[in-house]
Amino acid sequence: MRIPHSGFRSLLNTSIKIVCSLFVLFPVIPALGQQDFLSRPSYLWNEEDALKVLNNSPWAHSVTTSTQDAACGYKNPAFPGEIAPERAELLEMEAPTPPSSEVKPDGAEYLIRWLSVKPVQDAIQRLLVLDEKWRAYGWNFHRNDRSFGPTDVSRGHYNFNDMLTVSIILLKPGPGGASFIDYAFRDSGKLYPAKGLHNFICAGLRTANGVVYAHVGGPMGEPPDHSAITMSFPSQIEGRPLITKADEQVEFRFVAMQRVFETTFTINAKDLLDGTQAGLYSPTAVTDLNEYSRSSVAANQ
Repeated sequence: MRIPHSGFRSLLNTSIKIVCSLFVLFPVIPALGQQDFLSRPSYLWNEEDALKVLNNSPWAHSVTTSTQDAACGYKNPAFPGEIAPERAELLEMEAPTPPSSEVKPDGAEYLIRWLSVKPVQDAIQRLLVLDEKWRAYGWNFHRNDRSFGPTDVSRGHYNFNDMLTVSIILLKPGPGGASFIDYAFRDSGKLYPAKGLHNFICAGLRTANGVVYAHVGGPMGEPPDHSAITMSFPSQIEGRPLITKADEQVEFRFVAMQRVFETTFTINAKDLLDGTQAGLYSPTAVTDLNEYSRSSVAANQ
């Protein structure tokens, strides 16, 4: 299920400028020497290669949450200081920010996976070809209906196949089973988002070219688990691409009830999807690479 944004169109037409430097890279990315297979065509990848792309690579980072003191809202969005104060005041009247409270990190581990790049989509397709046992990676597919047309933010028209899409996937709950299901969802994890969670202004992507906020978002996974929150962002800002460089540093930040999910991706502009592909896979499946390695060794003994 996906939930389109309803009252955010005018905000995204506002010029948003970067006024602070990029954050440092949070996750530890494997050395390039460990991923030499990326220089080979994807049809030559084996299972391990494809699984690395999807679970531990430049496009898949394991993170834990941190916290922030102030609740997220239009006056204090995912990237503070990016909205004019007078505009934020008006928006705040329409969607008030809940009071701040004292919270703790949930202690859970998550995988933040950038879905809308060719290597990730190629890895999924490769797994589906190699063995039926990987079918969970292909369960959620947004077919590209080219008659639907490209994303047009000014009309509130969104096409998943040309947007920038990121998933936050629960890997391992924290102490006592704690996870985002406890605070980002409501009704015991059955509905999303929780009351007071601004799903859109509190999720952003930032590069040297500016900031875009999420326009489409919602839970993914087999109910009632809702093991992932997937969100899509416009690829354009004020008529120009958000990502333009060969190795663009792209900060992702999502604040859910003062818990902060963040990482920095290195994205090549040439790897982005442009809406001409057959569709977009958005799996919530994950694989423990250590367990996979051990099982592979055992099978060969």
